[in-house]
Amino acid sequence: MNLEKPQQNTAIPNNPYQAPTAETLPPPLLVQNAPFYIVSKKKFFALFILTFSVYALYWFWENWSRWRDSTGEKVWPVARALFAIFFIHSLFDKMHTAATANSGQNLSKLTIPATLYIIGEIAFNGMDNFEMIGMVYLAVTVVMIGIIAWSIWQAQHQANIATGDVEGLSNDKFTAANYVWMVLGILFWLLIIFGALQSATTIY
Repeated sequence: MNLEKPQQNTAIPNNPYQAPTAETLPPPLLVQNAPFYIVSKKKFFALFILTFSVYALYWFWENWSRWRDSTGEKVWPVARALFAIFFIHSLFDKMHTAATANSGQNLSKLTIPATLYIIGEIAFNGMDNFEMIGMVYLAVTVVMIGIIAWSIWQAQHQANIATGDVEGLSNDKFTAANYVWMVLGILFWLLIIFGALQSATTIY
């Protein structure tokens, strides 16, 4: 005869009223030796728009610098930033190839965004050759910067995918230098808006 007492289940039963717990993952660390510049969507558009698109120069320089350092390819980042329209297709192709390989997805090619950037940049720099009334000039300026920003963001999104930081969380915080540039850009925007309003007032 088995005189052993049956073992009691001492495990704590599941509480049906307890909210499900989700595993919390730490934010991604700054990707070391990343072949491309990483930045979040919020920070990208804030810097791009508020600096009157001057941020694009830094963006191109930073990407070519990272590409040179990670691959050893002999490129001159300063020249490729200043003359971005001649090298943008090459840079965007590199981002697309790396993002596609890293994600395993059939991502959209960046040919159209690169071409739109070239058109937008040429049109933006040539605006002074046309006589525009203040408010018209302001409206066209906003549209041109919007087109350029959208074009570059398409590539930036794939650059983030290529580096494994899709949301760009490793570069989501604003630095002191960022705030300085944004303040200077805002002042420049205010001058343009003031000039446009003054021009409209003079006409009417």
